[in-house]
Amino acid sequence: MAARRHPASRVALEAALATARATVVTLEAALAAEAGCGGDDEVLDLAALHERYHLGRSAVRQAIERGELKASRGAKGRILVRREAVEGWLSERPAVVSPRPRFTDSGSLAEWDRAQELELRRVAGAGSGSSVGERSHVRPK
Repeated sequence: MAARRHPASRVALEAALATARATVVTLEAALAAEAGCGGDDEVLDLAALHERYHLGRSAVRQAIERGELKASRGAKGRILVRREAVEGWLSERPAVVSPRPRFTDSGSLAEWDRAQELELRRVAGAGSGSSVGERSHVRPK
């Protein structure tokens, strides 16, 4: 006759079995992805696109309107896009990098202030014909 196990040990065994099953499912999915089976027809909605690729709703909608991205309507009118279409669209988009203004260390605040004053005088003098500090008219006494 087999000895009866404590109910807590049965719960622990069931938890270990559930963990092992989850591990098996995860490993099978990884093997399938590695082999290229499945996952290719994955369809994403706008929330999944934002979560996975950090794409905003307006960016996706504008790409669809311009014809750059093919999409379909799912349940409740949700916009659905195939994962491979999104990755293709992202890889074809040109990277536009705007130059950032460079900070130059002039050494002291007084030097920087003087340089800014000269620049201001140059800009103001170019437009009006007079420099900052000069009076364009003289008041009668």
